[in-house]
Formats: sequence, structure tokens, C-alpha cells
Amino acid sequence: MIKSIVFLFLIMNNPIEGFLGLNISELPYPAIEMDSEEGIKTYVVSDQEMVFLFKEVSLIIIETDNKGIIKSISTDFKEIIDEDYYKDLVDKLGKPDQIKKMSAIINEDSEVLDSGNTAISTTGYLEECQFVDKPMFIKWNKLDKDIVFSIFHDQGNTHLTINSSE
Repeated sequence: MIKSIVFLFLIMNNPIEGFLGLNISELPYPAIEMDSEEGIKTYVVSDQEMVFLFKEVSLIIIETDNKGIIKSISTDFKEIIDEDYYKDLVDKLGKPDQIKKMSAIINEDSEVLDSGNTAISTTGYLEECQFVDKPMFIKWNKLDKDIVFSIFHDQGNTHLTINSSE
């Protein structure tokens, strides 16, 4: 019971979208620097109990500017977001500014990488749709941030990116 209360306190007080604008040194979790390029540093935070709108997140990727200010946060959900979660998002964030699906594929290329993995690149046309149409992208433009869900139905996962729009 106490562990549940502590977990609820942590997730309510450390939602990942609240990290935007903080200095990386102010993050309430240990962050490991992974990359640095032209003043932009990339960090990973893992094995922590974090949340985005009541959905647990165990790993986030953070990008900072040259002053260490967090400008971007991304994570993956190992599932497709369902209609109930989408409704929760709409209740919290309002109607999305964009919700799009692939309407036609123009070109599809695949390439075997040195690692042995295959990278597939698809080019196509996007069109506005409803959630029931299985969108690929859902985007909210808020005053200080952009929130984008990229939904990979064929892979069974959803990628979330939150960027500072300042």
C-alpha cells in the first residue's frame, strides 16, 4: 500500500513533460550523456518510474541546448495507444492540431545495414483522419511545447516526442 502511494506521488510530481525548460542538472533522475554534437547533448534516463499522462514510461531520451536546457524529450510505448488513452489525451490537451494517416505510398525502399538490420523507408501522402482510421501521427501545438505521437501499427508501438516550441 505504501509503495503504491509513493509511486503515485512520484508520477504525479514528475511528469516527463514538466522536464522541458529545466537545466539537465535539475532533473530529478540520473541522466547519462550519450552523444554531443554542435552544442546539442543527448542523454538517456532509464530504470526510473516516470509518467506521461498516467502512462508509465521507463526510458526517455533527452536533448539539451548548449546551456544544458532541456529542449526535447522522447520515449516509446511498447503498444499502440488505444481509444481510451486518446480520449484522455484529448481531455487533457484538447483536440489535436493534426491527426494524419498515410493515404498513398509513393515509394518504399529497404536497405540492409552493417548491423544486419533492415531499414525501410516509405514515402507517401498524408491526409487528415479520425482516430478510428488508425493514424500515423497525432500532433498538439501548445503554447510552449509540441507533442507528437508517431504510431507504428505494424510494429505494435508508439513513439512520443515533446519539443520545446520556444
